Amino acid sequence: MTEPLVEVEGLTRVFDVSPPWITRKLAGQPRRLLRAVDGVDFAVAPQRTLGLVGESGCGKSTVARCVAGLMAPSAGAMRFRGRPMDLARRPDRAVRRSIQMVFQDPYASLNPRWRVETSVGDPLLAFGIARSRADMREQVARLLTDVGLSPDDAAKYPHEFSGGQRQRIAIARALASRPAFLICDEPTSALDVSVQAAVLNLMRRLQGEYGLTYLFISHNLAVVDHMADDVGVMYLGRIVEMQPKRRLFDAPRHPYTRLLVQTVPGLDTLGRASAPLAGEVPSPLSPPPGCAFHPRCPHANDRCRAERPAPVPLPEGGNVACHAVAEGRI
Repeated sequence: MTEPLVEVEGLTRVFDVSPPWITRKLAGQPRRLLRAVDGVDFAVAPQRTLGLVGESGCGKSTVARCVAGLMAPSAGAMRFRGRPMDLARRPDRAVRRSIQMVFQDPYASLNPRWRVETSVGDPLLAFGIARSRADMREQVARLLTDVGLSPDDAAKYPHEFSGGQRQRIAIARALASRPAFLICDEPTSALDVSVQAAVLNLMRRLQGEYGLTYLFISHNLAVVDHMADDVGVMYLGRIVEMQPKRRLFDAPRHPYTRLLVQTVPGLDTLGRASAPLAGEVPSPLSPPPGCAFHPRCPHANDRCRAERPAPVPLPEGGNVACHAVAEGRI
């Protein structure tokens, strides 16, 4: 077995969303804590892609920001190449160089006052990769060529590019430090449908050329099907199922995963109405006891309503956190 490049165990992130202290005292209110991520475990092998999927608000982006070091986790452990890491609290220059992130909105992730040369070249100088300004310009030109842009684009500002071109610039900037692990947080959701496929194919090509490992986050199962090797399904801050991609799409086990997969359009679904997900996602401020999915689950019983399911291994690989599956009811 290949040793994982990145390992995450028990990752938890809690936000204090309480009103100000004086307001709580006058109204007699307790503190309000929001568990955005609640004990997430996963591992990513070198040069593979782990996709994280789920409805909006399930904690995918919070996981990404914790792993990238943009946010400190409340609990849990993370390791990179076997070494403990927590970039938000204990910055490690070597690990920081090896872990980079591509954000969702290319309009917001690039400094509008910086030329492309500065945005892409700054990491080269910061990490000492470029020996001089001239060397930096040569490397920027090479990176822009690698992402399908012209070296002449280095002199331009972000507002002179389309959305797809800006995301290519953001990818070039992320590649500048020569990372091993790239976190992609909905990298195509802000783009026109006509350019999404081109950017995704670019990312697949770059993965092979640069030997990259991806954590790919999306709410679009069709995109994850195109990109991922393994898929983790999140619901209300927890991973409810983790399987190899093909197995998850062909034989999903968790009831929530089954409902998600049914919503993916395909040739076999033409002319047939898909069943929408019943109910609403519970508030993370007051999650239901037991299995968080039980208010929407057609297979829930008294155990589901009272006891939180632990992940159980599946014979084909991966795991699922579901009492109904563990008991053989589905």
